[in-house]
Amino acid sequence: MRRNVERMGEHFLLTSREMDVLTLYALGHTQKKVAEELFITPATAHSHIKRIYSKCGMHSRQEILEYLNSYGN
Repeated sequence: MRRNVERMGEHFLLTSREMDVLTLYALGHTQKKVAEELFITPATAHSHIKRIYSKCGMHSRQEILEYLNSYGN
């Protein structure tokens, strides 16, 4: 998963922190759990996720998962 996130991050110019957030988010963690794992506030996790959606032009976790899975095929 991490390698696919890195490739997606390179494509959409995500920061390393956004890729950290994206990895956990793509694994099914809630925003609250992402925040706990990365020692950031839930508001910061939410901001990162909003920026990821914006940079990637995606609107749901499902779209992100489908995009990430396309690298595995």
